[in-house]
Amino acid sequence: MSKFWRAVRQIDYLAVTSHFSDLVVGQIAKDRFKVPCVVVRCFDPNRARFFSERGLNTISPVSLTVDKIHETISEYRGEAKKR
Repeated sequence: MSKFWRAVRQIDYLAVTSHFSDLVVGQIAKDRFKVPCVVVRCFDPNRARFFSERGLNTISPVSLTVDKIHETISEYRGEAKKR
């Protein structure tokens, strides 16, 4: 076992970025090494959904942005109807 994986076994949390290999590392850390808290950042919303469905805490900046834009436009429309 490499030094990297030995270190993974001793941590309480892991945060990884959006490279596909990093996401796989997150999945392995969670499933094989039982890291209790794994958070992954994934720019591709479809990939983010894929990893989220497999139990990883997933943050998608693209999805968050789209959701916020939609929320802002919806609030504006609601305010415009009241005028």
